[in-house]
Amino acid sequence: MTAGQPNAHPFDGAGADYTAQRLARLEAETQSLRAENTALREQLTLRDQALDVTPTFFVITKQVDSEPIIVYCNKIVADAHGFRREDLIGKSINMLNQRIGGNRTDLSDVNAALRAGNAFRYEDEVTRPDGSKFWLGVSIRPLRDASGRLTH
Repeated sequence: MTAGQPNAHPFDGAGADYTAQRLARLEAETQSLRAENTALREQLTLRDQALDVTPTFFVITKQVDSEPIIVYCNKIVADAHGFRREDLIGKSINMLNQRIGGNRTDLSDVNAALRAGNAFRYEDEVTRPDGSKFWLGVSIRPLRDASGRLTH
């Protein structure tokens, strides 16, 4: 290349067509992903609404080393225990267990059952922060990932 000569770009000419086609494909893919994302959000919203109107307590915890952490609970769980749902998400499941009565279930028994792939059931009386009480029946079931590892 000599001084004063314009720089030649390897994609000049046919390269411009390639770039335009690639950009069009990326835009179409982006639109498709946005539509899928919207559809998934609508499904999750519907599922959350259905779980919020059921009278059955529903909690999902994430299995971590020290103790299970609440990642989802339906509205009745929070209401019955005297909390706002936002106060429970991200907290230890012990936040709900702290007011359980005399039939205190040892977390190691629960974890042993879940690791073995078994459900764990118990009943106990729970005291709300305001002092009122209710009976709680608990059924805990393990959720595993595709490799069989206990996750929730």
